[in-house]
Amino acid sequence: MTKADLVDQVAATVQLPKNKTEAVITHFLQGIVDALQGGDKVELRGFGSFRLRHRQARAGRNPRTGDTVQIAAKAVPAFAAGKAFQETCAVSSLRNVCELESTHMKAGLQPLGEASSRGSC
Repeated sequence: MTKADLVDQVAATVQLPKNKTEAVITHFLQGIVDALQGGDKVELRGFGSFRLRHRQARAGRNPRTGDTVQIAAKAVPAFAAGKAFQETCAVSSLRNVCELESTHMKAGLQPLGEASSRGSC
């Protein structure tokens, strides 16, 4: 899903014009970026949290020449999914596996394995 797809979906759900919906989403995302740049952690209960992870300087290797290269320390953004989000994705993923398994079996093919062997489908 792209940002444009997200704007379309949210605009249809909340019945706002697309330009206003895009502005809200853009400001929401910019708020997360600004908070991270300010050293804050952003927590969205039930969804997840964003934070900066600091990586130390280290020695790397140029794969082409084999020379050792010094890699500078840096901060990288990280996202950790919340419990409710993880559970929703797990249920959704299992549902997709079960649908694929069912289609596979209807075609007369052998079972795919894990989901049916656990009795989850």
